[in-house]
Amino acid sequence: MFEGMEMKMAPIMLRPWHEVVGPLLRSDDRDGVLIAEIGKIRVALPCDMKESLAPLLGRRIGIIRSDIKGSREYLVRVLPEPRTARIHDDGEQIFPGV
Repeated sequence: MFEGMEMKMAPIMLRPWHEVVGPLLRSDDRDGVLIAEIGKIRVALPCDMKESLAPLLGRRIGIIRSDIKGSREYLVRVLPEPRTARIHDDGEQIFPGV
């Protein structure tokens, strides 16, 4: 692979009870399929999810595919940002929100 070039992987289709988690970077309608880029993963989703995902752009989300047919086949949840430790000047480690 050449330096500086990213290879775009084909979107995956979630199997029942599989989940993808990460920041929602973009979503595009292509040929009747919604392609959502969640972290480094591209996922093929039903187009009718476009409106519900739009306000979540930039947020950390999880999308799980269930075995429930109809409007609950794909479930979306908003996740908190991962906690990161910070170091104080005195060397003490603190965690935000604790």
